[in-house]
Amino acid sequence: MDCQNAKTGLSPYLDSELPREDAAAIAAHLAQCERCRLLLEELRLVGIALRAQLATHRIPPFGVRSKVRAALALLPALRAPRASAWRSRRIWRRLGRTWLRARAR
Repeated sequence: MDCQNAKTGLSPYLDSELPREDAAAIAAHLAQCERCRLLLEELRLVGIALRAQLATHRIPPFGVRSKVRAALALLPALRAPRASAWRSRRIWRRLGRTWLRARAR
């Protein structure tokens, strides 16, 4: 295996996503290639740093979604289209029923 093939497989190798044969080929290449070992270590450190960053990220408390929806419901500009859309649906239903009754006669 050459370095180019090994480099494309390092991330899946690190995540244990490769088939055994491919993982064994990359492991054999890593035993011989210092540059690819350094790249693998760099990828591992980046993964650790990302996980640490995600651990410090605060997840919004439960109920935020309902509070946002309640606040949006108070805005008249966002409520108006729903009401008019509902009215237009009702009108079309009534027209459809009237048309069906007229056709049935």
